Amino acid sequence: MILFTPGQIKKLNKGGHTMAKDFNQVIIKGRLGSKPEIKEVKNELLVSNFSVAENYDPEKTQWHRITAWNGVAKFAENLEKGTEVVVFGTLRLGNYVDDQEVNRLGINVIANRIIAPKAKATEEETGEGF
Repeated sequence: MILFTPGQIKKLNKGGHTMAKDFNQVIIKGRLGSKPEIKEVKNELLVSNFSVAENYDPEKTQWHRITAWNGVAKFAENLEKGTEVVVFGTLRLGNYVDDQEVNRLGINVIANRIIAPKAKATEEETGEGF
């Protein structure tokens, strides 16, 4: 995850660079928890929901729920469980129903780009955009 201090934002704003006061960008590096599957939803949109395991500590694994749309979803569909990926996206807070049908509140990453550095991709090595 990239975090900027107020001092860094001021430096970025000097010299003609502008940055919004609000910022929502996340980068996660990890391994796919399962093979992503793609579904078609209304208006011919493609979506893929999958998880990425981040092992920041040998004794702890942090799981991230990822949602990818259209071209990014198509790219993710070609990857296998355990593939190392770097996911670029934004955080979204939302409700979901767990396996016991209990309503939960969770954080989801909406992927706008996925890189699979070591994947055996046949077409391209990154998935970008909507």
